[in-house]
Amino acid sequence: MQTVSLETQRYLQKIASRVSAYQKIRWRTLDILDEYDIEDPEVTANCIIVGFLWLASVREEVLTENEMLMHLGLEDTLSEDQEMILDPEIAEMSFDDAIEYCLENLEDGE
Repeated sequence: MQTVSLETQRYLQKIASRVSAYQKIRWRTLDILDEYDIEDPEVTANCIIVGFLWLASVREEVLTENEMLMHLGLEDTLSEDQEMILDPEIAEMSFDDAIEYCLENLEDGE
């Protein structure tokens, strides 16, 4: 039986860590929305996207549209490989503040 190289193990651990971090942000976002009794799917999706972009900023990563769809669990059929970047002002906020900012601005737009 062939063993996996240390380099391959580290690479797979890095991917697992990244996927886990984005899933944790999704659940933290849903917890905040639950506290505010928000059930609107569009608001939920927008807040999750802001959460993902906030995490990418903290981790000093850049998400492409393809990666965003992957983290959202959506099929990538029409997305481009364009980078998605959070507004620097929002990126400097705490996670909770970034989600609250998103909620406030979505409410203003209704």
